[in-house]
Amino acid sequence: MTAEEKRRAHQKELANQVNEEAKRRLTEQKGEQQIQKARKSNVSYKNGSQMPREKDIRDMKIFIDKKYETVVMPVFGIATPFHIATIKNISMSVEGDYTYLRINFYVPGSSLGRHEGNIFPNPDATFVKEMLRFTSSGHGIILYNNIIALISTPRGEIHRTHFRLKD
Repeated sequence: MTAEEKRRAHQKELANQVNEEAKRRLTEQKGEQQIQKARKSNVSYKNGSQMPREKDIRDMKIFIDKKYETVVMPVFGIATPFHIATIKNISMSVEGDYTYLRINFYVPGSSLGRHEGNIFPNPDATFVKEMLRFTSSGHGIILYNNIIALISTPRGEIHRTHFRLKD
């Protein structure tokens, strides 16, 4: 066996080792991603009996459930819970006599962040992309500012916890 043949054989062995190492590393990485996806549960209530029986919900007003980190809003006359982690951003604007509250949600196809994958268990389902509420009363600014503060505080805690878990 010549020196050139020995070199080629050795290069093949090294290439096989590198490929096996890469394959092992990728299979381990896939397992970690599955663990991360399982950790992200954005279910507000496991069943209907956990839904609060507050007067604001019966009166079709926005209600923030701090215990379950959930915003309960009326959608077509039905109190609908949204987990705070599904809220992308929230803003308020005043135009003339009206005060608007806009809530945008994460939906499949929207940017979730730099290192986020698809966290939706059923991306073909129907999603709410945005909710818009408005009021013409003078106390709407104070009311919507309180709602924004109540929603933003737990959202910040969720994001801080999420980044701590990533590190």
